[in-house]
Amino acid sequence: MHPLKQSNDSPQRRTASPRHLLQDQHEKFSPHSPLQSSPRATVTGASSVITSRRSPIILCMGLACLLTMEVSRWHRSETGSFMMSTIPPCENKNVWVSDASANNTRLDNDIAGRKDINTTDLDFAILGFPKTGTTFLIYALQQHPQVVMPPDGTAPYEFCQIHRKDGDQELRDWLNNSSSSFKPPGMPASVSLKRGIKCPTMVRAMNSIENLMKVSDATKLIVGVRHPVLWFQSFYNYRVYEKHTYPAIDPNPIPSPFTLNNQKEWRDVSTAYAKFDSYLKQLMKVPLSGKELNEMLATDAFWEKRTTPNPYKVFIYTSEQLNDKNATRQSTFRRQLQRYLDLETALVDFNTMPEMNKHDEVFPEYIDICNATYDRIRQSLLQSGKKSSEWILQKFIQSKDVFVGNRNYFVGHLKEWGVDPCKKRTRSNI
Repeated sequence: MHPLKQSNDSPQRRTASPRHLLQDQHEKFSPHSPLQSSPRATVTGASSVITSRRSPIILCMGLACLLTMEVSRWHRSETGSFMMSTIPPCENKNVWVSDASANNTRLDNDIAGRKDINTTDLDFAILGFPKTGTTFLIYALQQHPQVVMPPDGTAPYEFCQIHRKDGDQELRDWLNNSSSSFKPPGMPASVSLKRGIKCPTMVRAMNSIENLMKVSDATKLIVGVRHPVLWFQSFYNYRVYEKHTYPAIDPNPIPSPFTLNNQKEWRDVSTAYAKFDSYLKQLMKVPLSGKELNEMLATDAFWEKRTTPNPYKVFIYTSEQLNDKNATRQSTFRRQLQRYLDLETALVDFNTMPEMNKHDEVFPEYIDICNATYDRIRQSLLQSGKKSSEWILQKFIQSKDVFVGNRNYFVGHLKEWGVDPCKKRTRSNI
């Protein structure tokens, strides 16, 4: 695969989109049927390509099967989104093979040689996951003279309007307002602005991607992940902080972390949400087997899942890469992210930036995930984390559309998702 081949949120705003935003979406998958129902595609006249009376019948059948498979594998629903055919003809378990590139291909060379033939109105989008350094990253990017993010010229915030029914129009309105007049003085005319948004729930709710496809066909996506155990503690404690600091956000009492599983979420906090692979699968960057689709659909009982094929590239990182103290390694990561975004000059040194959303307050509901009280939660997260990391490493990052910076460092951290971080880290490190 390509070495670069193809992440704390503002307390004033939720990091997650309310579930009611999904009510206007298309029909949901049935938990009993991993694929949405659709009329079976047909191919007529396939045999006409065989003109010789002595041509083997098997060749005719093979061509018809191949054409039928390609036509029926994907179709558009009445709402315009792509769906997989209920019964992909001629397909068996051996057909779903990842289109992986050579493992020794260098990321820098791949990015330098790639020519995007499509145009875009939105250059990039940071789409998740919450509590993986997405706020830190947005502030770092905002310091670059080429980057424009809403609101223009001031502190950036989440653009989760993309989830709304008219999210595409809201995005167009912002793009129309963020014109070249925002170019810094002295910037050469040949240097283009790069406009981007952040909403850390885009990776979870696919209506955002569907809205984005109505506006742009070449937006570059950025997604962050994190060790599931550390992610759960960080997200839960952040919601506790918000509850005490901004009580009007949620009138309900703080729930026990033990209740937040695949049957219940609290302002998006649940152990189910830590199954990062389930949400990445929706992006359809690699083919999915029937088993993988069923597992994706069974992740939780409260959020819709659907596959949404799209034309976008994805840059995936782990939160440790943003605060990596190894100067050489982090410099390489920043350079690769810079090139992925087609920025003319270097990004700010991440180690010179202050921490985002770091709070000194301590509330009684805060959890120390390393406490033996939470062993059961930790074990559940470790089990699902190992499975998630294996899928990401073995399938997701093998896609020609997925980029990874500092591949060895990234892989090394994901391989630890099945290892209890409490055995080698103090609470202060978590």
